[in-house]
Amino acid sequence: MPLPVLPSRCFAASTALVCLLAAAPAGAIVVAGKPAASGAAAKAPAPAASRPAPPVVATREQLRACLNDEDALRERQRTLEAAHAAHEQAIAELQAESAKIVEVQGQLDRESQTAVTAFNLLVTQHNVRAGEATREASEMSAKSEAFNVDSLALNKRCSTLAYRLEDMDAVMKERKAAAK
Repeated sequence: MPLPVLPSRCFAASTALVCLLAAAPAGAIVVAGKPAASGAAAKAPAPAASRPAPPVVATREQLRACLNDEDALRERQRTLEAAHAAHEQAIAELQAESAKIVEVQGQLDRESQTAVTAFNLLVTQHNVRAGEATREASEMSAKSEAFNVDSLALNKRCSTLAYRLEDMDAVMKERKAAAK
């Protein structure tokens, strides 16, 4: 009696992968989410050309690799989200600083060389910080694009895997034991 083969259906939900398992009767082979026919329909063999190829069953190593890559992507996502939040905070501070500069400029004593020099230094420092924020935004954008490419590659490689339930259980037990 063949072992049940369950395809995983993984999909990106806000770039985090969520996996669902299809349930099948014991001993049934599941192909593309549908149990094989039973009863009279199962006894009448279909012509060889019309029978779908049996699913390629993923190895435990493939399951481990997919789960490890998913974990790594999840950690990268957390890092990107933290960097984005810090960048948004820096932008808010720059905007407040910019408003303060406009206020100071309105009160600036243009006859005082010292006041003008101090104001120009304030603007120069602000522009340096704004340039740093722009550079950080470009770096974050590149990292986000790389994350999206890697996420799509993981989905393409892992979302259609069919596997034996006992293989997934064994891999999950290994991961749980390693996490202790």
